[in-house]
Amino acid sequence: MTTWGDGYHLLVRHEQVLDPREVPAIYPRELEAIAVLDHDRKVWIRPMAPCDRKGLSWEIQNADNETLYLRFFSRAVRGRPEFVDTLLDLDYQERLALVAIGEGGEGAGVARYVVTDEPDLAQLAIVVKEAWRRVGLATVLLQHIQRAAWQRNIRRMTAIYLAENAAIDGLRRSTGLPEPVVRRGLAEINWNFTEDGEIAPESTHAEP
Repeated sequence: MTTWGDGYHLLVRHEQVLDPREVPAIYPRELEAIAVLDHDRKVWIRPMAPCDRKGLSWEIQNADNETLYLRFFSRAVRGRPEFVDTLLDLDYQERLALVAIGEGGEGAGVARYVVTDEPDLAQLAIVVKEAWRRVGLATVLLQHIQRAAWQRNIRRMTAIYLAENAAIDGLRRSTGLPEPVVRRGLAEINWNFTEDGEIAPESTHAEP
């Protein structure tokens, strides 16, 4: 099994932080870090904040239809301010999102979880821009958000994605996540993880 830690290392740089006036008091600065990916590409990983509204709106507005459909199961989210409100509705405990920012300031990817009715289980979603794929970013985002989830007493993850989403399924295979259960074009996987953000050995696929 490939572990989350393969192919990158972390350099925490406390000087690269948001202005305190741009974030709420509950913003968890301890989750900020620099990740060095394959080919020495670097990203700043930090929690999403209200100051990301403009950039998030721009990304959704300018994303191609296929990207919107694969990520949100719909192309109709474009131009809906209330949808951006939902994405920014974060309490950093039961609803948390991490963003990856490239060295030029461009958005590179997002990982987000929302706790379900079961307090130790969260539903995960992740998206990485085409220009940042195949350098290990999705794997790094997954590890970071699982570490953060563990600190918030979450022990299990579930993900539902379109079965045709080759990028997510490739990530599943490369990291050793279990085989999905596919129903009506939707794939579902469930797994446990450890304090270090690794996939737990006892993880099993979702029951049909």
